Amino acid sequence: MQKRYFDLHTDTASVMFDQGKSLAENDLHVDLKRAEKFEYVPFMTLFSDCSRMDMTGRYEALMENRAKETAGRVAFVVTRKEYEEAKIAGLRPALHAVEGAEMLLCSLEKLEKAILEDKLVMSGISWNNPNALYTASGLTDLGRDYVGMLNKYHVAADVSHLNDACAREVIELADRVVASHSNARALCDVRRDLPDDLIRMIGEKKGLIGLNFYTEFISPEKDKQTFDFLARHATRIAELAGVETLAIGSDLDGCILPADMKGVEDMPLFDAALERAGFSEKEVDDICVENAFAYFLK
Repeated sequence: MQKRYFDLHTDTASVMFDQGKSLAENDLHVDLKRAEKFEYVPFMTLFSDCSRMDMTGRYEALMENRAKETAGRVAFVVTRKEYEEAKIAGLRPALHAVEGAEMLLCSLEKLEKAILEDKLVMSGISWNNPNALYTASGLTDLGRDYVGMLNKYHVAADVSHLNDACAREVIELADRVVASHSNARALCDVRRDLPDDLIRMIGEKKGLIGLNFYTEFISPEKDKQTFDFLARHATRIAELAGVETLAIGSDLDGCILPADMKGVEDMPLFDAALERAGFSEKEVDDICVENAFAYFLK
């Protein structure tokens, strides 16, 4: 049986635009040729570092390029029916997200348009930096309205790039909440990983946490920047929030990978590490695909 993976976060769509690469085949972490080994369903997330780049027109340019690269190859889906129809048509299913609301200029109008016209199913509030939606102390009035619109359309709020105070507020307000690419801070003390209380909150909200392959978020110690140590993050999160909270959030094309992984073709290294850590075959399948599939494709 073909291996299956559902990935809550990749930056490939943005990187291939910035570097002029093809989705069909490239030297990045993800291309369609290498992904043919599996049934691989990724979020093709649109990302930009808003501290270094003007966001005006960025979303539109990325969407236009992504549409060109995926035409006749990939179908963006929001339901299980659309997923099945894409497969029947010989297309690769994928999902649409933005990493920070800066991509949509923090605009409620642009958010609604992206949901209704572009099949947006997950949105971050910020990419690391304070913006019109949040400050160091939490959400602004506009930020609360933004989360309210996500709730209106059943779109998931992504807290992976927020500070703890804002993440806590978003988790409390959002109907659907995901940390698309974050690990456990107890094992790697960096801002981008989640403290235990936020892990518990996401579990109580029946959300998802995508395990991040980025070595800096696995461990500060070089000899622990491995999939086996990432599996320890999985164990920690499972103990706090349940295996049903876990998913993959690889951060491919936005990260430095463990030394033995070149790209999407080496995804089975993650399965093997989970198995060595004591997860059952069903639990590995749940983490790699089923939890995310059930959450996003109903």
